[in-house]
Amino acid sequence: MNIWFVIWVFVATFILGTSVWSYAILLKQKRAWAIVAKKCELRFRSNAILKSPTLGGVFNGFEVDVFSDQPISGKFREGGARTIFQLSLPAPMPTQGAMGSMVFKNFIDGLTVQEKFLGEGDLALGKDIYNKVKSKELLVPYMTKERVAALNAVLNIKSSPAIFLFSPNETLLRIESADPFEDAARLEKFLTKLTDAAKIISI
Repeated sequence: MNIWFVIWVFVATFILGTSVWSYAILLKQKRAWAIVAKKCELRFRSNAILKSPTLGGVFNGFEVDVFSDQPISGKFREGGARTIFQLSLPAPMPTQGAMGSMVFKNFIDGLTVQEKFLGEGDLALGKDIYNKVKSKELLVPYMTKERVAALNAVLNIKSSPAIFLFSPNETLLRIESADPFEDAARLEKFLTKLTDAAKIISI
């Protein structure tokens, strides 16, 4: 038997198996997101048969959008799509800036802000969190012990890098997760965790 034919059969079988597995995950994801949407009164769109669904609406008091997209975090830019959670938080913040998981360093360095917030003790951000702000002095009153603890928690979720973007006009929390969240209970629990942290972080 021709060795190239054997290799072709192996590759074709692998691709077919991967495609079937991916489609099965996608179907489970659509069902799970639809369940959460119905239970929590969120907007749900199934989208095209081979595309991930979207969720949107008010969850636990916050405007939330959940969708699949390419990440902006440096580590994953060459990888596949991630599950994106975007939460709109109340503004205004006292200054402009960004705080995020270390994989967002390149993105944050591209912003037009230069100072870094350096707290001490309970007011210190974790070593794996990168930040740049327009005015660290203006940010000091905002960075309470409770808010720092919440930021350290939400910006350090395993396999779900996050970035907190803020200004006097708009504030956004974005999480880029490798998890497709094909389980309804896990998706609702994650949304609850994010919005509970957002309550503490918010002005």
